[in-house]
Amino acid sequence: MITKLRLENWKTHKDSELEFDKGTNVLIGKMGSGKTSVIEAICYALFGTFPALNRKEVSIEEVILSKPYEEDNASLTLEFRYGKSNYSVNRKILKKKTNQATLYENGRLIAGPQVTEVNKKIEDILKINYEIFSRAIFSEQNQIDYFLKLSPQQRKQSFDEMLALDRYERVRAGAVKVRNKMKILLALKKDSLARLLESFDEKELKEILKKLEETKERLGSINSEISQKEKIVKEFDIKIKELEKIRVLFENSRRKQIEYSTKLDTLQQEIAGFTAAKYEVSEIKKEIEKLEKEIEKINDAKSEINSLKALIEDKTKRKISLDKVILSIKSKNPLGVNEKDIEEKILGLNKKIKDLEELIDGSAEDIEKLEEKRSKNKEEIGCVCERINNHKKEHDNLKGLHAKCPICKQAVDETLKKNLSKENEACISKEEKVLDGLKGELGELEKKIELTRTEEKEQRKLFETLNKEIQALEGSKKDIQMLLENEKQAELLKKDICNLNEKQEKASKLIAKEDISEKKKEIEKNTEILRKIEKSETAEKIKKDLKGIESQLKEIKYDRDEEIEIRAIFEREKETIRSLGKELETKTEWINEAGKRKISIESMEKNIGELKRGIENIEKSNEKIAIFTNTLIETQNSLRTLLIETINDAMGDLWWRIYPYKDYSSLKIDISEGDYVLMIKTPTKWQRIEGLLSGGERSAAALTIRLAFSLVLASNLSWLILDEPTHNLDRMTISRLSLLMREHMPTLIEQIFLITHDSEMENAASSKVYFLERNKDEEGITKPIVQDVE
Repeated sequence: MITKLRLENWKTHKDSELEFDKGTNVLIGKMGSGKTSVIEAICYALFGTFPALNRKEVSIEEVILSKPYEEDNASLTLEFRYGKSNYSVNRKILKKKTNQATLYENGRLIAGPQVTEVNKKIEDILKINYEIFSRAIFSEQNQIDYFLKLSPQQRKQSFDEMLALDRYERVRAGAVKVRNKMKILLALKKDSLARLLESFDEKELKEILKKLEETKERLGSINSEISQKEKIVKEFDIKIKELEKIRVLFENSRRKQIEYSTKLDTLQQEIAGFTAAKYEVSEIKKEIEKLEKEIEKINDAKSEINSLKALIEDKTKRKISLDKVILSIKSKNPLGVNEKDIEEKILGLNKKIKDLEELIDGSAEDIEKLEEKRSKNKEEIGCVCERINNHKKEHDNLKGLHAKCPICKQAVDETLKKNLSKENEACISKEEKVLDGLKGELGELEKKIELTRTEEKEQRKLFETLNKEIQALEGSKKDIQMLLENEKQAELLKKDICNLNEKQEKASKLIAKEDISEKKKEIEKNTEILRKIEKSETAEKIKKDLKGIESQLKEIKYDRDEEIEIRAIFEREKETIRSLGKELETKTEWINEAGKRKISIESMEKNIGELKRGIENIEKSNEKIAIFTNTLIETQNSLRTLLIETINDAMGDLWWRIYPYKDYSSLKIDISEGDYVLMIKTPTKWQRIEGLLSGGERSAAALTIRLAFSLVLASNLSWLILDEPTHNLDRMTISRLSLLMREHMPTLIEQIFLITHDSEMENAASSKVYFLERNKDEEGITKPIVQDVE
């Protein structure tokens, strides 16, 4: 049972709180007063949507209060009791933000803030979803006759969904699809089995198995033979390596024998007729060393002469260059002025420059003072000119004066005007004399400034001339210093050249005394004797080495034929191993291929078995699905018949309570060829209602169907919500409906909500009556006013 609803900024409700109780609760108000908003709020609070929102006729932001002022959010709080628990659901709608929802059970949070979580939890608690609620419990405005508008086929689909019979249909359709797929799969498997049976050869498998066994035995014998041959090859390989070592030793010794014999023959030819015993090696070496030192001394003297020549030439060139510089400097100073005279002249010029600087500074100060006086003179001239102009203006103004002075307001006659004019003219004359005097002074100042500037200019020219003279004297001073230095250097070079010439002369005398060619010949002769002595010693050593090599050759036991024979056996055995290896490889490849073929045939055999079992299982499954499908159809039909009979019983009980006339005594739903047909009972027979009933009669029939579905399908919830149920009903029918809602329906349904603009329906209330008031002309907010039922 719904106990309380609070609406904040919801459509036209600023802050409305409504409490409800068992029985029939009625909401009455004019069009646009906010009645339907209350029912939509209940629906939204429970399921997060309502019919107009679900059909996208409005957006969620449009439910937020926008008149008489716009709000940014809205909230709903719905309290209800179900079973033994009290629940409170709160929903917040926020502009351009994620909406929120919370659900409490007996004050404890059980879902939220996610909206979907709260929706799911409420559906689980109430055991009803939005679709059933919106069709069986909540009859929105202008949708009372929803079921009458549908075609029989659409009505069947809608009723089956409400009765949950569509689930059976979906399961049956799914089972049929599965069965059809299994038929296709069965055909495919049978086709695959037929193809496999055509290509399967059991005899080939036996032959492969037999040949595999034989080949594996041959592989064993090949491996054994290869192992034996490898041992033989290994032994012969060791022998060959030993023979190779002996052969290498033999060949090296033989090669040395030939090499040494050749060297000995060459040496003996070179020293033929030479007797080394008559020469003393140490004496010969001493003689060679002595001669080499003498030659070295002569060569050093020659090198010294060459160096001395180069030095003499270099110093001579430098002296000539210095002499030229000295002559050049002397030509610049022909009078022979010395450094001291130049320094005295520089001191005198510096003194003159200092005095001249003082004069220049004095001239600059004089010019500055004169310019300052000139500036003041010009200012005084300006002031005098201004005073003269003022007097002249006053003189002109006096001519224009008439009866009164504009300043003192005294009367001005001609005599006064003349006196004033004379005074003014005297002032002008005086100021002009002063001006002439100032202009004369200005002329004198200009002349003095010009004269002083001319003097300053001449002084600066003289200053520059004196500076240039000093620079020239400084240059002459440097030239004199350079001259003295160069003369000193020239004298030193002259002495060096004399000393070098003396050394050169001594070295030349030494070279003239000695004959270097004879000494070289003597060295060559002694060197040749030493070489022959060395060759004699080498020949003796080679003779000894040859004897050792010949002795070694006799000891080496090397048989070339034996090595050739062993190598031949080694190669034959290796070739046998290679041949056996190729056979082993070939047979191994065959075994691999045969193994693959064996696996393929065995796999084919396995697949045949699996296909046979699969075909058998599919055939059994098809039989079971057929039985299951038939059972579903029977169950669906039985349930449909049972539910429709229950609904028809309810409609039979409700019809006479709603419909006040006797021309139609009852209403029912008839199942005809799978469709649901609405039938009404006339005094003679049952007839289809299409094209038979008037608008009011259709409304009564639609209302009966709505109430019956609510009683049967939502009995666990025991709620009913009707929005404007009196549409198209006449006064008598409205009166009957009012009585039904007040007295009979509360005994069947725990809580009913009626929304109406018809004041007659106030009599239907057995619980609460709310009058919803709103000033639409001023776009006001909704104000619910409660009235208890007596």
